Amino acid sequence: MFNGYTSIEDDSKFMVLDTSNMEGSKENVKSCQYFNMLRFCQNSAFRDRNERFMVVADESYLLLDPKVPQGMEFLRNFSKRARKYNCSLVVITQSIIDFLADSIRQYGQALFDNSTYKMFFGMDGKNLQQAKELWDLTTEETNLLSSKVRGQCLLFIGSSRMLCRIKGQNWEKPFLTGGGR
Repeated sequence: MFNGYTSIEDDSKFMVLDTSNMEGSKENVKSCQYFNMLRFCQNSAFRDRNERFMVVADESYLLLDPKVPQGMEFLRNFSKRARKYNCSLVVITQSIIDFLADSIRQYGQALFDNSTYKMFFGMDGKNLQQAKELWDLTTEETNLLSSKVRGQCLLFIGSSRMLCRIKGQNWEKPFLTGGGR
């Protein structure tokens, strides 16, 4: 993918681009790698407005390096355009404050503002304080998040908020606990 034409075929229903080995790269190399990979994702997602497409960025804090802005710019720009192309962006992180540092807040805030759906699982400390301020959480909502009950989250859909409980089915449990790999 990074040396001329790619041999990656984007006609699969499910594709994983693992970036874990890129973290040790020099900034200029990582910058090029992110640019190529994220442009590939965007081109695939926006090619056909009639095809549903989802980009999932797990451990998305890895894309938040101010020295390598391609990741942050991609997330922000994709989040602003995705609905027009029948696409969705799922950003997964364990820490919302990663998105709100002064050097990257313009990108992180845009992700939060453009999200129709938000799921907040248990949190505390600075993350809880920031969530409370940003989304004007009630005392009940704050208590719900600080209790950190497994499988329980606060779900935002547009301006509606509700408690959500996620319970795995028996056949899913080996996969959820690491035993099904």
